[in-house]
Amino acid sequence: MTLVNSFVLFAVLSSAVTAFAPVVSPFASRATAVSVTSSSTSLHSRSSVDFCNEIDYSACIDEMAQLLDETKDKLARIKELADNIKTLEREDITLADLGDAPTASMLRKSVAEAKAAVDGYGPDSAQARLAWKDVDKASDEYLHHVKQEDIGDDTKWQTHPSYRYSAANLLAHHNYNAIVDSKILEDGIWSIDQLSALAHFVNVERARLVENADELHP
Repeated sequence: MTLVNSFVLFAVLSSAVTAFAPVVSPFASRATAVSVTSSSTSLHSRSSVDFCNEIDYSACIDEMAQLLDETKDKLARIKELADNIKTLEREDITLADLGDAPTASMLRKSVAEAKAAVDGYGPDSAQARLAWKDVDKASDEYLHHVKQEDIGDDTKWQTHPSYRYSAANLLAHHNYNAIVDSKILEDGIWSIDQLSALAHFVNVERARLVENADELHP
């Protein structure tokens, strides 16, 4: 190939590249613009809704961790007392016995229904709350020796037979002649253990959030 032909070939190739350049460039610019716009939209979204949620979440975790830490000693003492009461009741079953008085009989019946309602429907259920109202009224009658006929119609309490069926099924687990029986104490101890486990999980999560915050804002 001669020198002249080489120059001609170079000129042709240069012209071809120049001709295609305006066609490719707009697409590349448009893609870049879309990418920047998407990033800006994502950043805006994170700074408005998600960022506020993250702050609320971190605040809740931090407060829960502090409250659990502040109450752990008291909860440990409550657990210890529950164990002691269980031991005392096991050694002397008369300590928590309600006795045979007529008022004790009514209190025993309402407490049995409350235990059945709590076991069958949950401690914060509507059934449990209704049963506890009867326990409070029966307790007043027991403590002050008030007769049912002397109570006004607006404060009289009635038992709920549906709870009694549940109580009969759970008879082996409860002592219905005692207000605070072993089953109640065991449930309380289990709840304290659950709170202790919750404290561990919450503390780990709080540490994770602090670490992430340090990485984002060194």
